[in-house]
Amino acid sequence: MSYHDKLRTALKFAALKHAGQVRKGTDVPYLVHPVEVAMVLQSLHCQTDVIVAGFLHDTIEDTDTTFEEIEALFGTRVASVVAEVSEVSKKRAYAKAHTYSPDAIRVKAADLICNVGDLYSDWMRDGDATFARFAHGKTTLDHYEKMIVLLIDRTKLMPVINKALVELLTKLRSML
Repeated sequence: MSYHDKLRTALKFAALKHAGQVRKGTDVPYLVHPVEVAMVLQSLHCQTDVIVAGFLHDTIEDTDTTFEEIEALFGTRVASVVAEVSEVSKKRAYAKAHTYSPDAIRVKAADLICNVGDLYSDWMRDGDATFARFAHGKTTLDHYEKMIVLLIDRTKLMPVINKALVELLTKLRSML
């Protein structure tokens, strides 16, 4: 399958799986998020399978998609990365991140860049009212901060991602 066919297939799959979903507390179609994650990964010149995993990174976590389904359509590498970054709980996600593969680090970093970037934009517009849509309110930032700090440590040999995460941490801390 060609590069463009793989990406198109992943986008269609994500669109189907996330159909009808919206971003928490907004009217933004959920599909915007995996597209943004894939765009970040593409801008970092990641390999095709990593970009595909970016499109699919929330399908196991937030839809009825299975590991086997992704593996059959996109291969073991993509399915493994998606499974690695799928969160069962915030606490377990942080513990899992200590053992992420380099591909999973890239996908999780892109996910954080998008999530915290969106949160920061909303906070700049709406202030602390932004945090009302989260079950844990403003303490949601604690989870993001821990994960960013961990990934900064894990990306020392990935200077572009590392720099983006350091900048992201500065934005996040301005919201505290």
